Amino acid sequence: MTEKIEKLKSRGIPKNILITLRNKAGNKCSFPDCNSSLLTSDGRLIGEIATIKPISPNGPRHANLATIDEYYSEENLIYLCPTHHRLIDIEPEVYSVEFLKKIKLKNEIQFHSVITPSITKIEIPSGLYLDEILKFWDDNKDNPNEEFWQVFFSNHPQIISFLFPNPIVKLGEKTYFGGKDLNNKGGNIGDYIFQNKLAKSVVIVEIKTPKTKVLGSQYRTNSYSISSDLSGAVIQTLNYKTEIQRDFHRLVYETTEKFEVVEPTCMVIIGNLSIEIPDSKQMRSFDLFRNSLNNLTIITYDELFEKLKMIKELKG
Repeated sequence: MTEKIEKLKSRGIPKNILITLRNKAGNKCSFPDCNSSLLTSDGRLIGEIATIKPISPNGPRHANLATIDEYYSEENLIYLCPTHHRLIDIEPEVYSVEFLKKIKLKNEIQFHSVITPSITKIEIPSGLYLDEILKFWDDNKDNPNEEFWQVFFSNHPQIISFLFPNPIVKLGEKTYFGGKDLNNKGGNIGDYIFQNKLAKSVVIVEIKTPKTKVLGSQYRTNSYSISSDLSGAVIQTLNYKTEIQRDFHRLVYETTEKFEVVEPTCMVIIGNLSIEIPDSKQMRSFDLFRNSLNNLTIITYDELFEKLKMIKELKG
């Protein structure tokens, strides 16, 4: 039995189960009222997978399960921040099996309700469509949930296409870079990948939220630093770009999609200037930073929806 336990520990939790747990938890700690960020400024995931019934006989809440693999099954695992992972194992008499299963289920239900907005009823861009989209923005501009906005753009990818001069279409979402292929498991997870409908060139889009800060603290009298969230999003997107260029030949061989990655265009959608940057000096610092980037565009949510307002006006 001991040899089997050590073999299972060395093998680790299967990647597909890790991804499923993170997605169902909304990349959020399952412990009640925990608001810890599980994503660092450089894009690293720091959430931890805890076993509800540990495999080790001396572990907290240990129980004899029918098979060894059940210990690392989705049902026996919970997604937590490092602090609460330690807490539940230090006090197993307080944080029982029943308690952990209950909070896990509650968090998954809450997350599912957040990312299922009524906006899914809107289907195609038209005059009415733009009115509803603009109203949706007015009603939800203070929503800080990243998954909420990812679902919104997943349901309406044509909104992102308005930001580019060339005709582009969505090629994939939650795309895996540096892994097996564009739609399989492994590697890093990007938000969206689009492509030029005619030239087949790839466009990488990273989504943050309207509440994500774009500027940091004042650096000098006339200059401000960029926020860690923005710099992290830029680095993360450039990493995706590097990985898809590096793996191009393998990806072409392994996927049915036709695409080109000579010099992928990148975009980060983040923040709300109308609320965060009332000062001209702050605006200048932000513009200097984003205008210095090569083939990577930073656009804020208020800029995006202002462009939609202009399109609506053109439509009359």
